[in-house]
Amino acid sequence: MPKTKQRKKSATRKLSQPASSATSNAGTQMAKSAQTGAAGGPVSRAARTQARPSSMQEIQSTFFPALVALGCWGMAFSFFFFYADPNHNLYAGMAALMALLWTISFALRLRKIMQARQQRTRA
Repeated sequence: MPKTKQRKKSATRKLSQPASSATSNAGTQMAKSAQTGAAGGPVSRAARTQARPSSMQEIQSTFFPALVALGCWGMAFSFFFFYADPNHNLYAGMAALMALLWTISFALRLRKIMQARQQRTRA
């Protein structure tokens, strides 16, 4: 006797129906249910769109790239001037490249926040 529970066969899936069409039927049923609300009526466009993060979450998400970029710039500086290894220029260059990438990430996030703030003041 098997130790697992046997599942009951679903009424929507027939024995002759292949598994791929069963998943496509489930996908269409999920799409239809996403368009109707709990009361069965249509859902507004605002409810269907993804929830946008609040301005506080956007500001908090910029702290990490800013701190990492500052740390990488500090490492690049210290590798270039204070490291005694013969390859200190190579290490400083790699740290500066990482710092540049994190600085670009920070700048893009900051620009996104500034644009969203301008749109809020206009509307």
